Amino acid sequence: MALKLDFGCGNTPRAGYLGVDITTVGTKADIAVDLFTFPWPWPDNSVEAIWCSHFFEHIPGNKRGQFMEEVWRILVPGGEMMIICPHARSNRAVQDLTHEWPPIVWESFLYFNRGWRKANGLEHFPYPTKCDFDFSYGDIPHPDFNEKSQDEKSFAVNHYWNGAVDIHAQLIARK
Repeated sequence: MALKLDFGCGNTPRAGYLGVDITTVGTKADIAVDLFTFPWPWPDNSVEAIWCSHFFEHIPGNKRGQFMEEVWRILVPGGEMMIICPHARSNRAVQDLTHEWPPIVWESFLYFNRGWRKANGLEHFPYPTKCDFDFSYGDIPHPDFNEKSQDEKSFAVNHYWNGAVDIHAQLIARK
């Protein structure tokens, strides 16, 4: 059976995934792993999928590169990671005192694509990552825009504070 991990699952582990959190006490996590300490206990190329809902924004900015290196290391070729986190222009991104800087925008994921880093001359220090992911992303608009047209939603997401509440990004490991 393929290994699927739910990072930072808290009390809501995803069905079919192994719940991972910093502790099993007071959570419904299956195992306790400090995901800010590297390397992780999983072997190279051993994980098919990672679910990461409302955890990525808690990773300190200076550890995100190392975190993604570990994700890339443990995912099988073609393995998938789904990230859902508050959109940077949402109150949700800055209201929680445990969220780390910087908030997440779509372009944050560009740095995890080798071709983009190379095209932009960013394959040198201080960029702490060599991982390579293809990715796609989208927004979850604020509920106030549910009845609006797609054009109006897109305008709100791009121009209004709180036009979007969350970002979702699907990353596929390239090896």
